[in-house]
Amino acid sequence: MDIPAGAVKLSEVFDNTCPFKNRISDWNDVIYLPYSSGTTGLFKCIELTNGNLVSTIHHISVPEFRIQTLTDGNNQDVFPAILPMHHIFGIHTVLENLTLGCKAITIPKFNKETFIDVLENEKLTHCYLAPPLMQLLVNEPRIKPECLTRMRTIAVGAAPLGVNDVQRLHEKTKGNANILQGYGLTEAAGGICWQTPYISGGVKIGGCGMIYPTMELKIESESGL
Repeated sequence: MDIPAGAVKLSEVFDNTCPFKNRISDWNDVIYLPYSSGTTGLFKCIELTNGNLVSTIHHISVPEFRIQTLTDGNNQDVFPAILPMHHIFGIHTVLENLTLGCKAITIPKFNKETFIDVLENEKLTHCYLAPPLMQLLVNEPRIKPECLTRMRTIAVGAAPLGVNDVQRLHEKTKGNANILQGYGLTEAAGGICWQTPYISGGVKIGGCGMIYPTMELKIESESGL
């Protein structure tokens, strides 16, 4: 199959024969082009730099917000990498978890049967969901509470989540999992605020959480005045 000039085959990467030159990316180099779902207007491609991603991965990994336990010889957290990786929520959570040494369970293409199979057979410690997947977790009768016994945290973003859904999922997990909501946007390279159980008042059903360190927010009226 013909490939564009300058493109690298995956087999070349595996064989260590790719023509890449070893180069350290500059802080301001554009390294990722995710697609915005429209938080700030029309659907568009966003240029994110090395500095953008490193900074945001760092601030969501501080102890006050980190949902993972540290990886060592006796422990490794496990999460399903099921969110689209062209979306900032999907790629950002993968990069953060790989940085912390977590195990990612990937699937070629999402479907309900595969998701249920992962829940039943992998000892997941945390997961990241958009509201439709959250509702699947709540409403699908084949997803038993026993599938969620090791789950400590369920983080939900990308769209608002109903209070009733949160309460029903609390019931299904028997109150053993933290259900955390947050807010972010592609233009900010990921989350800008998130709920956290490690700060007093950091979890409120229906809220979007507390601002991450290094971030600044300004609240304005719709008119901008």
